[in-house]
Amino acid sequence: MTLASMALLFSSVRVGAVPAQSVWRTFTQSDGTTITVRLCGDENMHYYLTEDGVPLLRDANGDFCYADALGFSLKSSGVVAHEQARRSPQERRQVSSLASVEAVAKRSARAAYVAKRRASSRTATRALADGSEHRGLVVMMEFPDKRFYDADANGVWGDILNKEGFNDFGANGSVSDYFADQSAGLFNLKFDIIGPVMAKHNRNYYGADYSGTSRDSIGMIDIHVGELVVEACDAAKAAGVNFRDYDWDGDGEVDQVFVLYAGGGQASTGNPTSFIWPHEYYVSAYRQWPDGYEVDGVKIDTYACGCELYGIETYNRGELSGLGTFCHEFSHCLGLPDFYNTTGGDDMLGDWDLLSSGCYNANGWCPPNYTIHEKELSGWAQAVELTEPTTVTGLLPMSDGGTAYKVRNDCYGDVDEYYLLENRRKTGWDAYVPGNGLIVMHVDYDADKWYYNSVNDDEDHFGVAIIPASGIYDPNSSRVTYPYNRRDSLTDNSRPAATVFNTNVRGTKFMGKPITHIKRDDASGEVSFDFMGGAYNSGIVTVETATDGLLEGNPATVFDASGRCVARVDAYDGLPGMLPAGVYMVKSSNGTTIKVIKQ
Repeated sequence: MTLASMALLFSSVRVGAVPAQSVWRTFTQSDGTTITVRLCGDENMHYYLTEDGVPLLRDANGDFCYADALGFSLKSSGVVAHEQARRSPQERRQVSSLASVEAVAKRSARAAYVAKRRASSRTATRALADGSEHRGLVVMMEFPDKRFYDADANGVWGDILNKEGFNDFGANGSVSDYFADQSAGLFNLKFDIIGPVMAKHNRNYYGADYSGTSRDSIGMIDIHVGELVVEACDAAKAAGVNFRDYDWDGDGEVDQVFVLYAGGGQASTGNPTSFIWPHEYYVSAYRQWPDGYEVDGVKIDTYACGCELYGIETYNRGELSGLGTFCHEFSHCLGLPDFYNTTGGDDMLGDWDLLSSGCYNANGWCPPNYTIHEKELSGWAQAVELTEPTTVTGLLPMSDGGTAYKVRNDCYGDVDEYYLLENRRKTGWDAYVPGNGLIVMHVDYDADKWYYNSVNDDEDHFGVAIIPASGIYDPNSSRVTYPYNRRDSLTDNSRPAATVFNTNVRGTKFMGKPITHIKRDDASGEVSFDFMGGAYNSGIVTVETATDGLLEGNPATVFDASGRCVARVDAYDGLPGMLPAGVYMVKSSNGTTIKVIKQ
């Protein structure tokens, strides 16, 4: 977490950050032994993990030592760690005294849960879906001891951020293309790029981790990044930037500033702790600027930052970090939370999701599409809710003009639990997701979890997770999609079963709404399924006039290909004439849903 002092732990919002890259690496300790570890957690709190699940912290000498819990944080025990077979009796006692890594991590993370910006909180549902152009500000910062790799770094990153159809390095487009595709053209984002600008201090000044006489190596990091952000804003102002251009909603606050810094990032296992961890946070979290930083009569508070180079810098020969981390952190600026386990535990969405480890797909050059949940939060799409027996056929991925569906757990009181169903296919931005087929996501929305950026930190009660067709929680596997082998159904009696967290109106913790006969056509990539037994009269209508009396005369709601409601009619007799040619889903009050192609 980016903190000016430990006191800020109790007055700040949880940082949004990229997850650690889950890569196992072997290091040599000062005593000559080797140990294999991977980095866990994120900007908020991180640690290393041995192959047998023991949490470690790296000390000032570069040694990996066993971690101890200290209050709300972690500290180094000072005992140099070894592989399981080489541990001394003292080490074995040290390990046996540790709580599980999940418990230690959750205890450490809990300290950041107090929110000081609730009243001025921004959410992803801001009015950004009008198709008008929005300008984002990116300031490139390099350091006296670390310059950008490319001589024309501004031009290189200008293409990565803005160039339409950008395809260098295996990319599927630019950052601007990514957000245009996720919003179906509703969010038109272009970037103004300033720099490179020389920072006042060397890199390790900004990336320094908090340390104290009683709390060494506690995992709270990058305590001077606020200064780097303010330097970037001053440089942008000197270059002629008018910060009012970045106040999208006219509320007197710049919606975001992004700092792209030279070199690698701390999120890659093997980079020093003096590197900056890519993250999103607030200038007002730093003691020097409790009310944010004001320029041009507007407040600058929300910022994000990301690194130039991918992976371990020592071995990097100019491989750029791609656009995945940028898209991930900018999504935080739009209000989306992280969907990985920020305490370092099991990941429920993995490479399927940008706000999880998907930001690293294809080494960061091809991040996956937003899930329907993220598109709903952003106001860019809406899943069609299934309430009556329905047969869905010809379901395409949303990126190909398809839609997504919602199945709600019917409960009394203020409960918002449901399944989301969407087709995913390994093409376009999804070229590097683990597989093809129907993804079923289980959402149990809790406003506090979403607000505090702890959506999936409780492994016993996650907020958003994929229900794996195989029954095995491995979100980076192709086995999570339906159908899988002979598993073509999700019901109260299937394996896995259609379970829910909240007792529903039937008095059970099962969904009670079977999804059966899930099929995928390998040639077309289309998916079909029956909901609650299916309905013979639902499916594709090939032309706008061929309603066959299925809906005629009934009230109906019309959704476009992105899932947005575009019309409501009291008595359906065909699509409203104002609608352009395209694919639409029409849902009647009698429970029938058809797909209509207007030519």
